[in-house]
Amino acid sequence: MKFTPDLAGYLFCNLTKKSDNEVYRIAFILNEDVNPARFQQAIDDVRPRFPSFFVRLHRGFMRDSLIPVGKINVTPEQGHPCRKMPIDKNGTLLRFFYNGPRLALELSHAVSDGEGVLVFMKTVLARYLELGGVEIIHAETGLPQLDEPPKPEELRDDYRHFARKVKGKVPNPPSTWKYTPKKHLDFLQIQHGRLPIAQLLSLSKAQGVTATEYLTAAYMLAFYRTQPAARSTKKSLVMTIPLSARKMFGSTSLRNFALVTDVSFKPSDKPGEWSFEEILAAIKGQLAAACTEEEMRKNLWKMAALGSLPIIKIVPNVVLRPFINLGYRIVSRETSCLSNLGKLEMPACMQPHVRTAEITVSNTPAGRIQFVTFSYGDFLEVFQSSSTHETVVQQTFFKILQERGIDVKYGDYADILNR
Repeated sequence: MKFTPDLAGYLFCNLTKKSDNEVYRIAFILNEDVNPARFQQAIDDVRPRFPSFFVRLHRGFMRDSLIPVGKINVTPEQGHPCRKMPIDKNGTLLRFFYNGPRLALELSHAVSDGEGVLVFMKTVLARYLELGGVEIIHAETGLPQLDEPPKPEELRDDYRHFARKVKGKVPNPPSTWKYTPKKHLDFLQIQHGRLPIAQLLSLSKAQGVTATEYLTAAYMLAFYRTQPAARSTKKSLVMTIPLSARKMFGSTSLRNFALVTDVSFKPSDKPGEWSFEEILAAIKGQLAAACTEEEMRKNLWKMAALGSLPIIKIVPNVVLRPFINLGYRIVSRETSCLSNLGKLEMPACMQPHVRTAEITVSNTPAGRIQFVTFSYGDFLEVFQSSSTHETVVQQTFFKILQERGIDVKYGDYADILNR
């Protein structure tokens, strides 16, 4: 089965470079070491149910396509996470690793987003546990059943399916201050933190904000404190935040279906030092305003309209691709990106076998640091990935949370991989 990349996937296919992999990673940490043969069998068993994941990119003269690949073999983990995928060399767009109790998947963002990947990987995990003798109550999991064919709505490009022309425009982000330390090829620095979710929710509730707003304010303050240029700039600090469109539109697609919005504050709006509370007050309500049905529909229509421009249909890929890259770098305005995936739910029959999870992404052309967070059990997990050696922003972020009374433990993710 051949697929046309969805609208987000089309962008990711054309933006991938040596320094910008667009790779998404999820790993489940089990209570015992992974059995490689069983892991391999689980992958083989779920493959027919998820044809849109087992693909490679075919570069066509006029347009790209995602076509089926052969057997995908699991391998021991080597090197840093989210290494470049050979997207231009007919390589597969997914790979599976194991490392002690870690059962991991990495795939190109051209294939799916965080929610789609979680459904897929939880199904692999359920099958892995089942092959090991665990009783999986399929009615309880809510996951796709392996004895039924793929559903058309799971394979659909819902950007195009749900787009309707609407009046009004999505506001462009303000002129943005960018964090631009030196990038390094084939390198990813990951900082990991863990904190009690109850403490974060209590503090954010007391301030009348969401957990995402609270984390965003702390992240902005970390840039403001550590980067002299961010303190003196006349531009805004802008955090790009992905928004899931599935719930709003009733989508069950397993491909990409997320929109993005921007949250910003301008240091020059007031003289003197900004406090955490002042930054929080400056951004409060911006996210909620972007999540209304009216704004989400505007956002979706804007993306669909851009993806339907006549030039895309009549100009060959090889000519168009450099202009897509250039245009993205010109219009992309973000200091960084924060993706809060919310609560990671695990079916009761699987919970006793899974200690925790890890989710991270590679960098984008526009941002030097990518921030992914989600809650599992009683804790919030935070993963910050960067293509630079500098970690002062990330560590300052964690220290700001500690200043607020949150019991944060953090460190280098490489130490976790080697445990």
